[in-house]
Amino acid sequence: SCDKDTSFDITNAGEFGAGDFFIRMDVKGKGTSISDPGKSYGALFIRSGEKSSVFSGPAVFIHENGDILFQIRADEEFKLPNALSDPSEEVTHQLEFSREGDLLTATVDGNTQQMTITKQIYDATTLQ
Repeated sequence: SCDKDTSFDITNAGEFGAGDFFIRMDVKGKGTSISDPGKSYGALFIRSGEKSSVFSGPAVFIHENGDILFQIRADEEFKLPNALSDPSEEVTHQLEFSREGDLLTATVDGNTQQMTITKQIYDATTLQ
């Protein structure tokens, strides 16, 4: 974690990640890098995943170049190239991420993209 880290942990996330969900948020850059030293991305949210990999549950990562990576499992990525022009810019962006069955939907400032996933996390007991 770095000095600009505003993250927090939520314990007992229940079944989140094993079924459908919808997350909507407004995010605003702070005029500085969004990543820790030595990294090229920052995490928007992570549901700590299956015990074999801490990042294998639902997650969204924002890269310094504006790419967004949305995933349910680490081995199947939904990449939104150049979704944000400059993630560090002090501009508010409206983001939505959802899963409905096998369909992932990501909306960034009104622009919607979808991807059908083939890999699932069916059982929340495998999540940390």
